[in-house]
Amino acid sequence: MAKITFYVLEESNAQQAHFYACRLIERLHSQHPSVYIQAASKEAAERFDTLLWTYRDDSFLPHMVYSLTGENAAPILIGYPGLNYQASNETLLINLSNEFISIDSLMRNYQNAIEIVFSDPVVQQFARERFKQYRQQGHELNTYKIKATEL
Repeated sequence: MAKITFYVLEESNAQQAHFYACRLIERLHSQHPSVYIQAASKEAAERFDTLLWTYRDDSFLPHMVYSLTGENAAPILIGYPGLNYQASNETLLINLSNEFISIDSLMRNYQNAIEIVFSDPVVQQFARERFKQYRQQGHELNTYKIKATEL
């Protein structure tokens, strides 16, 4: 089963959650040979790609939006629902969407997953539903309530 960590960002919005995700990716990238970020849509993936290039002047994270042509050489890939992404077991999944990651995908592709939840009732409700589904499937769950500025 996978280890899934929920970061619940208190008093935050989507922009703050995405900046937090950038800082988290920067910290965790050295511990994981590959990172897959699940954005809500292709447009959201492209926006997050731009944010990773610009969120800090003195940082570089080798990343790209997942390409359907198969040229996915970057260790950090940004995808969206509907792609048939096949990860290695060492890949860290960071879910920035409201999509539930199926047990088949978790067991086949990921040992570790991160869910980032911010202060929006709709986002929080989807996160609660995903938490329940993951718990029913027997995954190891951890939850951290933090301020978006922490890391």
